[in-house]
Amino acid sequence: MFIRWWTDQCQFCEASADALNEWHQELADSGLVVLGVYHPKPAPRILEDNEVYDYIREKNFTFPIAEDAQWTNLTKYRTENELSEFTSVSFLLDKKGIIRYIHPGGEYHKEYKDGHDKCVRQFHVIDSLIRVLLKEK
Repeated sequence: MFIRWWTDQCQFCEASADALNEWHQELADSGLVVLGVYHPKPAPRILEDNEVYDYIREKNFTFPIAEDAQWTNLTKYRTENELSEFTSVSFLLDKKGIIRYIHPGGEYHKEYKDGHDKCVRQFHVIDSLIRVLLKEK
């Protein structure tokens, strides 16, 4: 399972959206579950009904989306692990539900953009790890 916290006003989430779609479309049949967890910004708040649907449709997300409107899960994890200032954290879990990789936030994408070497490397690291974990028994 690959879990990504995201919000609709985040440049890093915008840049990483294609990667989430690609992994879901390409690897769902191999057992990968991509889960997006929406958290509102700039701060936790009550969400309006259907608030995130326009963005989900715009990005063509066809994987499940959960809501963490009060940042309950995100805050708990960040507090326990002294996570960086990013809220766009991603977790890769193995088939037993054990977290095997954490991307601490920011962006990752396949397409090279000037000055984004690290983002492209991060995409390939995550992609490789996903593929290795999908082969585990």
